[in-house]
Amino acid sequence: MGQLLTMSHNELDRVEIIKKLIEQRLYESEAALSLQLSVRQIRRLKAAYLKYGVEGLISKKRKVSSNRKYSDAVKETALAIIREFYIDFRPTFAAEKLAENHDILVSRETIRKWMIEAGIWKTRIERQKCAYQPRYRRDCQGFY
Repeated sequence: MGQLLTMSHNELDRVEIIKKLIEQRLYESEAALSLQLSVRQIRRLKAAYLKYGVEGLISKKRKVSSNRKYSDAVKETALAIIREFYIDFRPTFAAEKLAENHDILVSRETIRKWMIEAGIWKTRIERQKCAYQPRYRRDCQGFY
């Protein structure tokens, strides 16, 4: 039995159209229009499908970390400093203090994400006050 592949809806659409293209039920130009790609890209996808099968149509970028990602050492250092000195600061002010006092230049949004992951900061929805149970009117015993 083959291995399990995860595919997006766009990739599933590509598989169907490339199969029709190989079975010659569809022209390259029609496939290019339906997938909003160039004819050259359709030829490249067709060649990848013929060579590797369905795996050839899956994005090669999946599960690859970004080149702009901060190292885990920077993340752990920043979170340790925040826990020690700036535990009650908001993400923007914590980012400013990290840059000013500790020479760690990280954007406020990245600090916010890290603080949420670490459980230091709560999102706006989590911070909203909980709704209290309503107090219903008491039954009247007087005249109507």
